[in-house]
Amino acid sequence: MSEMQPSPTPVPFNRRARRALEYGLGIGMAVPRTLAFAGESWWRSRRGSDAPDTPHLSAGLLAQVAMDEIILAAMKTPGRFPRRADYETAGKEMLAAYELFRSHGWDGDPTTYHVAPPPPDDLTVSSGLWMGAGWQHVRFSSGFDPFVEDSARARWLDFKPNSTMHAWIRRHRDVSAPWVVCVHPYGTGRSLIGSFMFRANALAEELGVNVALVVLPLHGARGAGVWSTTAFMTYNPVDFLLGLTQSVWDVRRFIAWIRKTSGAPVALYGVSLGAHVSATIAGLDGDLAGVVAGVPTCDLLDVFLRHVPARLRPRAIEHKLVSDETRALLKVTSPLTFPSLIPPERLAIFAGTGDRMSPPEQAVALWKHWGEPEIRWFDVNHTAFMWNAEIIGYVRAALRRVLELPEAA
Repeated sequence: MSEMQPSPTPVPFNRRARRALEYGLGIGMAVPRTLAFAGESWWRSRRGSDAPDTPHLSAGLLAQVAMDEIILAAMKTPGRFPRRADYETAGKEMLAAYELFRSHGWDGDPTTYHVAPPPPDDLTVSSGLWMGAGWQHVRFSSGFDPFVEDSARARWLDFKPNSTMHAWIRRHRDVSAPWVVCVHPYGTGRSLIGSFMFRANALAEELGVNVALVVLPLHGARGAGVWSTTAFMTYNPVDFLLGLTQSVWDVRRFIAWIRKTSGAPVALYGVSLGAHVSATIAGLDGDLAGVVAGVPTCDLLDVFLRHVPARLRPRAIEHKLVSDETRALLKVTSPLTFPSLIPPERLAIFAGTGDRMSPPEQAVALWKHWGEPEIRWFDVNHTAFMWNAEIIGYVRAALRRVLELPEAA
């Protein structure tokens, strides 16, 4: 997106030095933040807290917490912080979007905001060896049309790679096999990375299912660079709105294609941002076989405010980037806005007591909203789902349950 491109104007040396110092101090704060987490956890245990998200301190957990804190600090590159003109532009775009939003009546009835997309009619499939097995690369036009106008609309549509939806699929030899659609975390989306994160080949082989790795907007092949970490989580609420809306649209469009070509059940397995998107779809599509949400978020504005540097907040508030209008606009992107159309017995959540990226209270809020389905807490950080054997086993069991698959021999 044009907004995220580096400025061509040279940055004065003193500003670069100040940014470097600020960046270094931010990363250095990972240690005291980890110690603060340890102190708070110790105090909770001393008070006899029996809450399921109470951490059980260990050296391994503290190391994972420190890892989360370092990653969070590294993402807060001062060069990406908005300038005064950026705040003004974003504020104008947000208010203009809010007025359009109100004119459509979406503030009064959010259920009319998300439109069910039709299956794609221009899908192409190429076969090959991905991740050590036979996979297919699926592409089709997203067809997403942002409702906003002027600069926000032009910025979103100008990034042409984002207009093509990508997914990697591994088909089971049994054409009636169910589908597991994996929805990736923020900043990822490449096939090899996704395969490792979701243990995609093992998932397909152990459960006997078709597996799909979908690519969210402005990520992977749809973004800029290998990791695409600036995608749509910016200081501009309109980027939040469009990014999450298109994510829901694209995943539902992919599911519509599966249903057009197969009558097999479909389950969603999302992690972090992918869990947010999957949980939102649970409130829009009652025909899903189930949803497994890992280390989920459900209110990205709250998560954003938790992580944004304190010195940026006053100006964000001044330009109404954090305001009642912003919350009303972003309400349609939250799973908490839509009651789940899937019964609790076909939902599952896992979360980390040491998660510093998706705070545990986000998982608790989704669990309550979903009618308190099965939830499992692990003493891990945000990224442990990639290697933690207990989490991997829990996900396999949850998917077996929601898809009504036979137990492993």
